Amino acid sequence: MNRSVNLSFSLGISLMFSQTVFLSQTVSAQENTYLQGPDVRSITVRAISAPPVLDGRLPESEWPAATFQGEFWQLRPVRGGRSAADPLVSVASDGESLYIAFIAPLPDGEPPLAGVTRRDSDGLGDDDYLGLYFDTYLDGRTAFVFYANALGTQGDMKIANDGETIDPTWDTRWEVATNVEVDRWTAEFRIPFRSISWPADSTVWGVNFARGFPAELSYNIWTGPVDKTFHISRSGRLEGIPAPDRPEPLSVTPYLSLRHAPDSIPGVKEGWHPEIGADLQSNLGSSWTLNATLNPDFASVEGDREQINLTPFETSFPEKRRFFLEGNDLWSNRIRTFYTRRIGQIDGGAKMVGRTGRNTLAALMVREASFADDPETMQDESRSPASWGVFRVRRDVMENSTVGLLAVNRHDTNGDAGTLGSDIYLNLANDWYITGQAVLSWPDPGLATSGFFLRAERKTNIYDYHLRYTELGERFRENANTVGFIRDDNRRELDAAAGYTWWRENGPFQFIEYDSNYNIYWNRTDGRLRNWEISQEAMIYLNNDLSFAYEGSFENQEPDRWFDRHYYNREHLIEAGYKTEEWASTEIGYSWGWVYDSDYSLWEISFNRVLLPKLTASYSFSDLRLVPDLEKDSAQRHVLRLEYAFTPDLYWRVFGQYNNRTHRFYLYSVFGWRYDPPFSAVYITYSRDEFSHEMIPGKRDARPLLFLKVSHQIGR
Repeated sequence: MNRSVNLSFSLGISLMFSQTVFLSQTVSAQENTYLQGPDVRSITVRAISAPPVLDGRLPESEWPAATFQGEFWQLRPVRGGRSAADPLVSVASDGESLYIAFIAPLPDGEPPLAGVTRRDSDGLGDDDYLGLYFDTYLDGRTAFVFYANALGTQGDMKIANDGETIDPTWDTRWEVATNVEVDRWTAEFRIPFRSISWPADSTVWGVNFARGFPAELSYNIWTGPVDKTFHISRSGRLEGIPAPDRPEPLSVTPYLSLRHAPDSIPGVKEGWHPEIGADLQSNLGSSWTLNATLNPDFASVEGDREQINLTPFETSFPEKRRFFLEGNDLWSNRIRTFYTRRIGQIDGGAKMVGRTGRNTLAALMVREASFADDPETMQDESRSPASWGVFRVRRDVMENSTVGLLAVNRHDTNGDAGTLGSDIYLNLANDWYITGQAVLSWPDPGLATSGFFLRAERKTNIYDYHLRYTELGERFRENANTVGFIRDDNRRELDAAAGYTWWRENGPFQFIEYDSNYNIYWNRTDGRLRNWEISQEAMIYLNNDLSFAYEGSFENQEPDRWFDRHYYNREHLIEAGYKTEEWASTEIGYSWGWVYDSDYSLWEISFNRVLLPKLTASYSFSDLRLVPDLEKDSAQRHVLRLEYAFTPDLYWRVFGQYNNRTHRFYLYSVFGWRYDPPFSAVYITYSRDEFSHEMIPGKRDARPLLFLKVSHQIGR
């Protein structure tokens, strides 16, 4: 790539960012106005001298009836409608914490639907739950979310881009207590001011309250009408917030762990192996946080569930390590230029995140430890020590839009590799969104090692349609995947989608949902067609809680570097379910078709159940058959999870999965006690990974591991 092309591309990225910065500067002096209209709803924080007893009961002496507000709006099934499940809400503060009380009626006298006992579980939003969010910066785009079901199971997350970016991995310290009665259930939340960030001297925040009520398939919101979940820009006002005390400047969470492996395991020494380390958090005022970690122990991370992947493209797995989770919303772009799973075991790291005016900034530095190759495998897993650096800046523009830069670099004995990207998110009128990203990578930056996309989308909870154009250079994947996650490159791609949900007012069904997607891409270098695909999905949900769905996918694959000849793939799925809008659901599906010269069939069954009041089970089964099966991908897979919750913070969990093709059996069992949640805890974990040896037919490897860990947070 010659210097003129390199220069022109670099100037193109600079121009894209400079234009958006100029736009931001023209509105930087304006205040957000979304909370200033005459129709904006407000609720005042009631000052109290002593905290209420946090037991889920709401006596008049602590929560006077006159302080509660009701009249929630429906987002679904009837936007702007009323519901018999509307809760009541009241807010108080003692200067150290906010207390939020909810009263949730049970109009049919049936107990609330609640089966999830695991904190931050994906299924928690399918239970009967109560929740709230705080837009502490009044920017109409970001918020801290807290919610809980009737069992007192907690969930929290961070929201960005007016609900378009959701980070469920965010975690902080807060409490909730619930109580179930004959005709209602009640909840008390305690949110310490030190658990969230806010601008100095703020006395008004954005706020909203919500109830998910699966018995009616309804979602009810305090202020509205809104068009989508987490519509931050349509929040109400939380007024009269007392000037809270500044957070304690420092907290340290040291840990001690013991691991035992009877045999040598890559990265784990044989026998007993003690580890010590610590996480540090320093609050630099109310809007800045410094995190540091020394020798973090990731041995308690659960194993990844096996995924069915019939393509040659790499599979992405979620990050589960605590140090990397904070700030996930800041690097969640469509072109993933920072993929933390590329970072192995680390010796230490530091991270700073904060806001100043209309700018959000984050910086991360990590020292990655060396990793030896496992001689018993065919792959080379060795890693040399490396230093990582990440810098992110995101600036608020207009009322609730953003522009940003993200730079990532990895340095080892071979030199530097990394990416620099500019992104834009415009939240426009009438639910229109414009998003875009331009990225260059190094070494050898230029058009061949760069990429960009631009998308226009109109989206609510009822409808969604978009048009997107993407271009990726022919060597972008090789360069960027040192630090990011890019499945493919050498693409000029056009993608369009449309979807709509019809909610019933009467008739035999509750809703019908339709989605479609159309995708085509060519070689960037010579314009030759590589692939096109059309997919269609439809589901009907009946009044008796039965649902039926169909998915069809039709793909034309031309020969390219991944595929040696032409393929025309056809896949069909029919699925039946019962109460699939609730956590305690059952689904069975059958897929069939023709995939890469093989006749394809797949049975899948899954269900979630409450076996006893505190014992839950989840099970899934899949049976994949390919004829002919040249790569021996046909397999049956079983996944089972059992969990017993003595309390929401004292539990025992067992997770097992089995694949009959490799005769691989993975077992994970953990006894956990979060005695001062969420960071002070005791864990006793046993895992066993048993599978067929890669290089010696008939031999099986077994890797049992016992792990004990104690962590204790000092300071708040």
